[in-house]
Amino acid sequence: MRNSLLFTLVLLAGCQKHARNQRDLSDVWNKIKSKIANTWEAFKKLADKTKQRLQNYLQRMIKKIKIIGTNFENKIDYLKKDFRKIIENAISTGKNVKICLEDDKEVIEKLLTKILLNVTTCISSNINSLTKINISHDSFDFDDSSFLRSIEDKMTASLKTCENNDSQCLGTFQEQILNDLDIATWNVSQKALTVRNTFDDALETIMNCVTEGLTKATTSIVNESLQIILCVKNKQ
Repeated sequence: MRNSLLFTLVLLAGCQKHARNQRDLSDVWNKIKSKIANTWEAFKKLADKTKQRLQNYLQRMIKKIKIIGTNFENKIDYLKKDFRKIIENAISTGKNVKICLEDDKEVIEKLLTKILLNVTTCISSNINSLTKINISHDSFDFDDSSFLRSIEDKMTASLKTCENNDSQCLGTFQEQILNDLDIATWNVSQKALTVRNTFDDALETIMNCVTEGLTKATTSIVNESLQIILCVKNKQ
C-alpha cells in the first residue's frame, strides 16, 4: 500500500507539472501506473528471492565443506592407526625389522600430521573467504525512493519533449522504465552467477586440497614402507 501511494504521488506530481489538461493527467496515470508498479514489485521480489537462494546455497556449501573436512581428518586418523598396527606387528617379526623401524617409525606420524594441518588450513581459509562474500550487495538490494526519483526524472524529460503528442510521449517514457528494469534484472542474474561461481570455485579448491592431501598421505606410507623393506633386505 505504501509503495502504491509513493508511486501515485510521484507520478501525479510529474504529470501535473507538464500535463496539458486533466485528461492528459488521467490518461498518463491510468496507462502507466499498473504496468510499471507491478513490474517493479516483481523485480524486487526476484532480487530478494535470488539473494535468499544464494544465502541458503552458501550455508549448505559451508556445511558440506565441514563434513568433507571431518571425513578427511577421520581418514588420516585411520591411516595413522593402521600404520601403527603394521609397525607393531612388524617389530615382533625380527631384530632387523626392529632396527630399521627405530629411526623411521615417527616419520609417517609427522608426515600425516603435516598433511592434515595443510588440508585443514586450506579448508578453513576457503570457508573464511566464503563467509566474507557480500551477498547483501547493491545488485540484490533496491530502494523505492531511488527508483521513484528515476521515474520522475524520466517522466519530466519525456513530457518536456513530447510537444502535443502525449500518447507517443507516454509510450517512450514507459519503454524507458521497463527497459531499465530489464537491464536491472539481467544485472541481478549476472551477479548471482558470479557469486555462485565463486562458491563453486572455493569448493573445487577444497576438493583439490583434500585429494592432494590423501594422495600425499598414501604415497608417504608406501614410500616409507619401501624404505623399511629395503633396510631390512640390506641387513640380511
